Amino acid sequence: MKDLWYIDNRENKGIYLRFAKGVDEELKKKIQAFCRWVRKNYVFPIKLNVFISDASYVLNSQTGEKVSATIFLPYDRSSPLVRISTGNYFKDIEEIDLFSADCNVLASIAHELTHYFQWIKDDTQNAELNEKQAQNKAKRIVYKYIHYCYKN
Repeated sequence: MKDLWYIDNRENKGIYLRFAKGVDEELKKKIQAFCRWVRKNYVFPIKLNVFISDASYVLNSQTGEKVSATIFLPYDRSSPLVRISTGNYFKDIEEIDLFSADCNVLASIAHELTHYFQWIKDDTQNAELNEKQAQNKAKRIVYKYIHYCYKN
């Protein structure tokens, strides 16, 4: 079975990052490095915009719920948008540790990227299964990235 994130023979439109002014500079560099690695290893056939917020939460555009990360996937297959909050980053560092706080942010990004690939492939699983798949895949992607970082 092929990897959910695997896209064969497609032009790579990529991931485009935008950061709120208040996002920590060191965290910003870590996110940029992770997204460069992801783009180098996976194809994004539809341009994906990712906004990194310095707020404690972002609003889910469909439910209005306060969440740490969300993705908007339009029906017409244009301009998907991921939004990630980083406002609790320093609180997470204090409560757990720097490495885990970094991994949490990267896993949030990977989680939403998994939903992007589910959307690209017209995955018809139910919402609960999609969430479970996104959680599991996010962990595996972050582990792969960490392994890459330690090797290089």
